[in-house]
Amino acid sequence: MKRPASDSGLVQTSQRPLLELDGVGVRFGSVQALRDVSLQIKAGESVALLGANGSGKTTLLRTLHGVVSHSGLRRICNADPSGRALVQSMVYQRPFMLRLSVRNNLRLAAWLAAVPWQEWQQRSDSALRRVGLSGLEDRPARALSGGQQQR
Repeated sequence: MKRPASDSGLVQTSQRPLLELDGVGVRFGSVQALRDVSLQIKAGESVALLGANGSGKTTLLRTLHGVVSHSGLRRICNADPSGRALVQSMVYQRPFMLRLSVRNNLRLAAWLAAVPWQEWQQRSDSALRRVGLSGLEDRPARALSGGQQQR
């Protein structure tokens, strides 16, 4: 007997893809990094990329984020099924950190995102709590571990 999807414990996904690639290819000179890649990612789905070094995982992520020239179709829905605008971000394995404190790196990011300066402190503190880095505000950002810098 098949259980209804709502009883399965699985997250329901919408039928409309949030991100889609169709027949995408990426070349770096004579190297074919991606060839004829097609995929869809829907709301609520979790995706893991696994593969050997040099297999194209990072190139695929960069293509999904629109930072690599490619052939084929890349489509991004600009809202989730409830109508909320989507925000995409990509954290590189070794993020760029300025020679500033953790707090001042966050303040710079807030300034670049046009967050009103009155909100910087509250947003910085909230973000640090959310990722388990409270208490490290005054530490040089480059002194954090790799995983802490990613967070």
